[in-house]
Amino acid sequence: MIRRPQALPALAAVLCAGFGAVLARQHPLAPAWALIAFVAAMALVAWRPRHWLWIVPAALPILDFAPWTGGLVIEEFDLLVLAVAAALQARAAWSADRSTEQPRRWTPFEWAALAFALLSVASLARGVAAAGGPSLAGAWFQGYEDPLNAWRVFKSVLWAALLWRPLRREFAVDRDSAVRRLVAGMLGGLLAVVLAAISERAAYTSLWQFSGPYRTTALFWEMHVGGGAIDAYLGLAVPFVAWTLWSQKSPGLWSVAATLALLAVYTCLTTFSRGVYVAVAVPLAVLGVVMLRRAGRGRRSGWVTAVGAAAALVAIDAVLILAFDWGGAAPAGLMLLALALSAAAWLRWKRPCSWRVAASTALAMALLLEVFAVIGLGTFLRERIAATDSDYLSRREHWSDGVSLMDTPADWLAGIGAGRLPEGYATRVPGLEFPGDVRWQPARFVRLLGPRTRDDIDGVMALNQRVAIHPGNRHQLDLDVRAATPAHLYVRVCESHLLYARHCQAGVLALRKPTAGWQHATMMVYGQAMSVGDPAWPRGAIFSIADIDVGGDVAVDHLVLTAPDGTPLLSNGDFSNGLAHWLPTAMGYYVPWHIDNLYLDVLVERGLPALLAFLACAAIALRRLAHAGPSGPVFAPFLAASLGGALCAGLVNSVMDVPRVAFLLFFVVIAGAELGAGVNARATP
Repeated sequence: MIRRPQALPALAAVLCAGFGAVLARQHPLAPAWALIAFVAAMALVAWRPRHWLWIVPAALPILDFAPWTGGLVIEEFDLLVLAVAAALQARAAWSADRSTEQPRRWTPFEWAALAFALLSVASLARGVAAAGGPSLAGAWFQGYEDPLNAWRVFKSVLWAALLWRPLRREFAVDRDSAVRRLVAGMLGGLLAVVLAAISERAAYTSLWQFSGPYRTTALFWEMHVGGGAIDAYLGLAVPFVAWTLWSQKSPGLWSVAATLALLAVYTCLTTFSRGVYVAVAVPLAVLGVVMLRRAGRGRRSGWVTAVGAAAALVAIDAVLILAFDWGGAAPAGLMLLALALSAAAWLRWKRPCSWRVAASTALAMALLLEVFAVIGLGTFLRERIAATDSDYLSRREHWSDGVSLMDTPADWLAGIGAGRLPEGYATRVPGLEFPGDVRWQPARFVRLLGPRTRDDIDGVMALNQRVAIHPGNRHQLDLDVRAATPAHLYVRVCESHLLYARHCQAGVLALRKPTAGWQHATMMVYGQAMSVGDPAWPRGAIFSIADIDVGGDVAVDHLVLTAPDGTPLLSNGDFSNGLAHWLPTAMGYYVPWHIDNLYLDVLVERGLPALLAFLACAAIALRRLAHAGPSGPVFAPFLAASLGGALCAGLVNSVMDVPRVAFLLFFVVIAGAELGAGVNARATP
């Protein structure tokens, strides 16, 4: 008997497959290969459907090639999610199991999630309308002021919705196996991030240099305009390492997890972000208390261990602060308290054999050395901690300026529109405008714009391209330019990963007379000789060009950068392929792009009801995980710590304007609600 496919899953599968294929065919660098990879991913998930649960989180930090594609609105990760969703929805459509058609009552979590999704759709519509209406022109290369920026901010909600039902099914079929695959995927993604962070620091600063103002960004290219993408990701991911250490019985695999823990803590520390320290330490500390209570249920010995560790660490903090004026000791102590509580809970619960005790002691000592190395071998962390009070005051003013963008009751109900905060902030908050802009024109050239009114902004908006390093202390730039007024173009070539420059060669091209038509210009860029570095940690360089004049508007085309040995370095210098190989990047000034608070970001762009719906979803998920109890899923407290880490990071980071991390946050919220409730996968969300 041939079964007819179920209509809704079949339609979803067709739409996901079609949309993904269209996006893949428009890939700026390799459309054929992107389409092949998209089809291959669909085929793999259709053949082995249960693998998606580790593939998606493992690939999440990797699948964004913005510095090479120039794409801000569309990412390679979008193609993966669409491929996975298409395959899973197609399988669901042809499944012989019709139990999903049975009606049931919706839970409060599902109503809150539906409300948030619908309000996000309304915010999407408002954002597109506020940007001038729908426009697909140059879709891959639209920026923060364009209509598709609303889609960029919204899409994480859609991706989470598409994978909700498959996630529920996985938990219902085999909860323990689903948890193992989810953990494996998160650990794989975290491993990619920490290896990228170590490679970045080894190449561009030093593994043990903690005094310079260099903050790790790893693979989060969304930070080309600042922000805290890596902060929220680490808050979400680190508790999965804690779970692996707690649950792993094999000495070999435990040692691998311990190594990953060391690398993860190193990555956290080298972000020099106070938000990361809180996002990682506070949930782990709470997790330690929870596990102690689960283990001992009030047994005195467990609490004596925890209280003794806390008191010892507080005493260490006090000595370091009073005797050595080490302001960094406070966050360090918080991290150590989290470690002590988690270790005490682990030892109490697992009743480990001798190798576990010895290994745990060695790991704790290694983590202690990491923390105090960052404090004692460098000054940057101490400087940042000392500036906490003044930073808080400026951030509070920044939050107030962001909320002031909400003028009407409609703004409070539906927000100012998805993706509209950067443009609104830059145009309506006095003195805090964009430092410039980069706009690709369909006529195949680029406009470089300077700041609108201020000549004292400590930063520029540059057009960047990654180039190879060649020996020598000068490069030559040839280009065609057109300027309606006299202008100055700032040009540099620097050893750089993303935001922070090492050795540079720089120069200024002065256009002293207005030009009605195109004119050719040549300039030499001089400076320090650059080096490719150690073969194990090779460096790359970034070419940058920016208009630094107030009100400046210069068109550039046919850029040719020649290395000292005569090698041409730039790709797509005539912009015939849009902004492929190019990435607009802010240098030194990032204020307008982020409100630096997850909750205010939702409030301003999506409205008060959306914020309440989001908080309801998070609260219900945490409540379900908390009420799982000792007889519930053992993984529940660790998933709660992951969600708590993201919510803590959201106190000082926007999160929602980073689609990949926002998707992971929504996914963890849904996973927490499903795991905590023990819902039957055959029920429809």
